[in-house]
Amino acid sequence: MSWLQQIWTDSLNTEKALEDIKIDAAKKEVLAATAEREARVAQELAIAERITTALEVSIEEFYEYKGEGAVGAQVDAAKVNVGLSGSGQRVSRRIYKFSGLAQMRSEITDPDTGA
Repeated sequence: MSWLQQIWTDSLNTEKALEDIKIDAAKKEVLAATAEREARVAQELAIAERITTALEVSIEEFYEYKGEGAVGAQVDAAKVNVGLSGSGQRVSRRIYKFSGLAQMRSEITDPDTGA
């Protein structure tokens, strides 16, 4: 293989490696966002369950989210660099106060007697 063919082959391999890195980064970003949404849903369900069982509930909420981020990659003949950066501003206050435990009444009936 001539030196020119070797350079061409190396260039193609580097481009493929860069594409693979970009694809992996995109997959990880989607997985992280999905996991975050699932965690938020689980948290909200737990709070809703506690609200239904409390005698008294006090809720105070306010939010302000702002953020930005970037993902980058750089390839040259000697090295491959991959980087992530982000910044954000977050004002969040969420206070839930629960007191007491409501009496839960079970509605179980006997299928034979109907009582």
